[in-house]
Amino acid sequence: MRSSASAALADESARQPLPRQVGLMLLRMAVEPGRSPVLQSIHSRRSIRYGLSMASSARKALRAALADVDALIADHAIVTGGGRGKPAGGRGRELTRAAVVLLAGAVEGFVEDLFNATVDLIHAHRPAAQLKKFKKETSGRLNNADSAKTNALFAQVGLPWVLEGVRWQKFSNDSFIEWLDSLVTMRNKIAHGRAPKRALLVEVKAWRKMTEKYADRLERILAAHIQSVTGSKPTW
Repeated sequence: MRSSASAALADESARQPLPRQVGLMLLRMAVEPGRSPVLQSIHSRRSIRYGLSMASSARKALRAALADVDALIADHAIVTGGGRGKPAGGRGRELTRAAVVLLAGAVEGFVEDLFNATVDLIHAHRPAAQLKKFKKETSGRLNNADSAKTNALFAQVGLPWVLEGVRWQKFSNDSFIEWLDSLVTMRNKIAHGRAPKRALLVEVKAWRKMTEKYADRLERILAAHIQSVTGSKPTW
């Protein structure tokens, strides 16, 4: 069924000279991208580029977890008035620490979920009970997803140095490893009552942004590995 916007444009184009009709036709095609294979392809490429589709279930779960981190960041701005100084009662510092713990947990959950999805695809021929036991003994034992433990986990699916491929513009692999391990270290210090007195919100925001980039790179690496092993590219 045509949308009301498309119907209105169709009626209008019938009353216009040819050049105007062409313009309105193109506009109508944009309103209903499914009517044009070319525009449909463009919309599809944009969706992939901006992450609107082709996301793994692990990535979707990560986004939900990061929403909780974003909520704490927003609460911090409310409590402190948006400033970086120490608020009365140290409430801002408490929120910052909580955000660090949630962020580290989100990263760990993402790594576990992505590993499990990879196992299911690479070993799809295996009985479900066998896969369940395997995941319980591997990702189920993951505690703190630092670089060493993450590399060891993905060695179980044929990628012992998986994190060597994680880098992006102006952020080397060494810098990434340092960031990941520092996030886990900070989380552990907070969880065990040894958190530093200073916990800056700007650092949390930077870590949250890098988490998205990390997830994107790791997801791509695993997708390529799955395709090389199975011959099929995962739908995400």
